[in-house]
Amino acid sequence: RDPAPPELKAQFGFCREFIRCLGIPEYASDAYEADDIIGALVVHAHAQNSPAVSLTADKVLAQLLGPNDLWWDYARQNRMSPKGVEKKFGVRPDQIADLLALTGDKVDNIPGIPGVGIKTAANLLCKYQTLDGIIENLDHIPKMKFRGAVRTAALVKQNLSILELSRQLTPIFSQAALDEMSVTKKTRPDEGALMEFFSQRGFSQARCDRWQRLIN
Repeated sequence: RDPAPPELKAQFGFCREFIRCLGIPEYASDAYEADDIIGALVVHAHAQNSPAVSLTADKVLAQLLGPNDLWWDYARQNRMSPKGVEKKFGVRPDQIADLLALTGDKVDNIPGIPGVGIKTAANLLCKYQTLDGIIENLDHIPKMKFRGAVRTAALVKQNLSILELSRQLTPIFSQAALDEMSVTKKTRPDEGALMEFFSQRGFSQARCDRWQRLIN
């Protein structure tokens, strides 16, 4: 992955300043990626018998969903439960990592197998459950009853090395150690700091008023 451009780094800084104004705890680490930190927080929530909501548009995080959890793409107002994930992708949340290893994901630079889409990957995983199951049954894939089964088997055989690389990139390391991260404590929102932040960034008065109502 190429280094983040300066404009994106600036946005990261604004995001961190924003949540500090809101008093929201911030978790940061030089050792773990953001997905791994989110995964660790989900595991921590489950250990406390609490449901978790992953606020993201990144479908790779759908693999974290437990029975009472939600994946929430706020910008598109799209919320998915585990059943919603199955309906949209055709696989269970615990199969999402394998699904993306097959199809690839441009957002996370996961190559995947060229020519294998979500529907085809879901067909394979519904039949053989895991990537290992698919690889062990390559000779049986041509006999499956979906269009392009013979071609799909050939594509998987031709791209096993890519598949092995992709399967290393899709799982989230949810055992990341929270006590090794930089963490800010939860505090009450600082309304003055928040309004100053909005003023410096050119937010509209309507948006400022909306946030004032939310924090009061």
